[in-house]
Amino acid sequence: MRAGLVLLALTACQPPAPAPPGSLVLIVLDTVRVDHLSAYGYERATSPFLEELAGEGTRYARAWSSSAWTLPAHASMFTGLPPRLHGADQTTLHLQGDQDLLAERLVAAGYQTAGFSNNPWVSADTGLVDGFGRYAELWRRRQRPRTLWGDPTSEAVARWIADERDPEKPFFLFVNLMEAHGPYEPAWRDAWPLLGGPLQTWKRARRYEQVEERGFVRAWYLGDEPVPPEAIEAAKDLYDAEIHQGDAAVARIVAALDQVADPASTTLLVVTDHGETFGEHGLMGHNFSLCETLLRTAVVARGPGFVAGAVEDGVVQLNDVFPTLLAAAGLPYDAQEGALDLHAPPPGIRPLEASYAYPRQVFGTFPPAQRSSRRLDPYRRALAAGLDGRFKLVRDSKGGEEVFDLVTDPGEEHPLPAPDPAVVARLRALAQGLEGDPGEGGGPEGLDPETAEELQRLGYLDGEGMR
Repeated sequence: MRAGLVLLALTACQPPAPAPPGSLVLIVLDTVRVDHLSAYGYERATSPFLEELAGEGTRYARAWSSSAWTLPAHASMFTGLPPRLHGADQTTLHLQGDQDLLAERLVAAGYQTAGFSNNPWVSADTGLVDGFGRYAELWRRRQRPRTLWGDPTSEAVARWIADERDPEKPFFLFVNLMEAHGPYEPAWRDAWPLLGGPLQTWKRARRYEQVEERGFVRAWYLGDEPVPPEAIEAAKDLYDAEIHQGDAAVARIVAALDQVADPASTTLLVVTDHGETFGEHGLMGHNFSLCETLLRTAVVARGPGFVAGAVEDGVVQLNDVFPTLLAAAGLPYDAQEGALDLHAPPPGIRPLEASYAYPRQVFGTFPPAQRSSRRLDPYRRALAAGLDGRFKLVRDSKGGEEVFDLVTDPGEEHPLPAPDPAVVARLRALAQGLEGDPGEGGGPEGLDPETAEELQRLGYLDGEGMR
């Protein structure tokens, strides 16, 4: 009896055992610009679930991508590195070198790993799937489950939860949702509430389709006639409806997850990878620029260490996904490349870099006869940016340079005529990796027919196939 009391007393004096690592979830809303999210103040109710989720976790008000399109942005999330180091960009289209990927680190630590991607740029072809025990490339018809509700992604995730998840292991789940990516073809049930009913939705769709039949981006840059303003407004309306559709998919995925993984111990990140332009700065789509409509991203985090309902004004970047999820798993991370664990408050002023390599892949989306058009000459350059949360410097490989004050000029309409030399020097040191024209080309080689067909549908290949 006395020995039992002594054992009880000794046990009471011991520090509590560390909690086992919880599960990890990363959901990416592809091609969603922040100022079209109601969770970030947009007047149209495009993201009611993300608003709800932000109330349960922390919303990061000032977040940036590492580039302006999917491949380098996802590579940065999976490696913690900027594009100049991970190498996946417009000219190479594949992760370079022997990178240490997030899923590889987690599976080595005992996590079950699964990924579901709707974007061919986040695939085995681009080197981003190492470490995933299960990886579904959902643009492939054989991997795309049928569903009455038109949301095969949440259905695929629900099936994995029910049939393949190991309840004895924590898991890392990655999901890429492509609803907001062009061509803008929202399900009507998601468009009606935002656009005023079926008749108004149909009118908007027709205005958009009259341009989209020729290729919306191609018509913008090389069309014989300007894209009508009403077609642009219709495209924005349909884009908003697609954001709403993606938000609903996130809601279904999180509802399924919350049934099997305790939200109090599960780290959930919902982010956007880059934005979209609709005529701003003379641009359409997500090409040729590092403007704020493309670089600004959304980040919402829920789980251990994230305060419910908090709005964080510190500067963050998508590279921070890597150390944040490693930290949530109790794993170390070498922060020498500047990525930060978001469990700690980020600094208000912080050096960030972003880049957009010479647009070799984008030029490959135009038919050969159009690629040499002089109207594309202004875009034949690489871009690099250095920013700190207030000031932003953008350089190009032709020698151009502009500095903006993002506080007084968030739309980047007025480059500073005489920026502080110290600010310029600091930001110029971050704007690295500029390289000029790498020569002819245009897309990844050796794609299977399904992937090539999907990239063509998304506007990444011209109708004549690979170049």
